[in-house]
Amino acid sequence: MDTREILERLIKDHQAGVDKTTKELAELDRPRLKHGDYGYGIRAKEILETTIKEYQGVIDKAKYKLAKMVDSEATYSIGDRFIRRDGEKYLLAAGDKYNDAVLIALQNGLPQTDEQEVGNKRKITPEELDHLSNAGRFTRYWDSQKKQMV
Repeated sequence: MDTREILERLIKDHQAGVDKTTKELAELDRPRLKHGDYGYGIRAKEILETTIKEYQGVIDKAKYKLAKMVDSEATYSIGDRFIRRDGEKYLLAAGDKYNDAVLIALQNGLPQTDEQEVGNKRKITPEELDHLSNAGRFTRYWDSQKKQMV
């Protein structure tokens, strides 16, 4: 299991705990048939409410970490377009080999870099892009997966 799967499982399991504890809490609010159950019911209610808060705290932290992790996982794809600091624009294109990529200058249609192998043409990591661009600084302005300007 990777970190993402662990966080998703943690959220799912703790949400099940919240649901179960909420049902137990609702049962405590039902009228009792026995006399003298008042003290136990009040204490049990406090315990269940605290348990729900603790579960929810874990869920909130896991969701926050998961969201932060997703944000940091920016990837690029064949078809994305980039602009360099000097204003020149480039297209991230597929190479001749299966998992090769290359940056093509849109001004003249010539390859800016040699073809480089990437792990997945639909999920090119920032490190792979840096290697592909010879550590040149590029800013993506078109996301081909979302089909929108970024």
